[in-house]
Amino acid sequence: MNNNKIYSLSTYHKYWIDKENEIQNPNFDDFSRQILALKGKDPEAIEYFFEILNEEFPEKIAICAVPSSTPGKTDTGITNLAKKLTSEKNRIDRVNFLIRTQEIPKLAYGGNRDQTVHYQSIDTEKEISVKGMTIFLLDDVTTTGNSLIVCKEKLLRRGAATVIMVALGQTDDYGVDYNYESVNLLEILESTIIFMIWLISFIWGMIKKILSNDVILFVILIVLWHILFDW
Repeated sequence: MNNNKIYSLSTYHKYWIDKENEIQNPNFDDFSRQILALKGKDPEAIEYFFEILNEEFPEKIAICAVPSSTPGKTDTGITNLAKKLTSEKNRIDRVNFLIRTQEIPKLAYGGNRDQTVHYQSIDTEKEISVKGMTIFLLDDVTTTGNSLIVCKEKLLRRGAATVIMVALGQTDDYGVDYNYESVNLLEILESTIIFMIWLISFIWGMIKKILSNDVILFVILIVLWHILFDW
């Protein structure tokens, strides 16, 4: 069974197909532009993704971010977003629990994507605990999934109960071997809403079959009475 399931919001299209020859990607869209802006710590982009994720992330979970490829660089777009998410719904701040111990070439510029590179260059904060926590592990963009997968294993080894991997965008780099199952988070949310609407309609239909209109009206009036006067 594949436990390497990564949830994403949409596809991230790179700006350049060939940067050296200045050939732009015709698929580059507004969503991809928002991710680039977030990488640059743009406040509006951070707010854009915060509004999406804050509604859907549960309360009282811990949030952790995949560390930058540069050691000591903790003030990034994704960490700013993660910090903002921990300010709501009694969430636990473990944003910088994972640390980069040695610099690796940026993956966006062709750096080695092998899991071994991440295993050797990522560690955890020894004085901070994640034992028993449900953690949402956040990254801005994923391609192979290797950095998220390694970070997840590091968290589990430190005692985390569950780790949910979430990337804002998944690249359209179809020549790469993927090591995970990709799941579109927004499609899940949309299907959940549709199911809830169907369920409410079904229950309401059953109630109407069982009870007469007079009884239903009486029950509604009783409920309204309690709402209006018990408050």
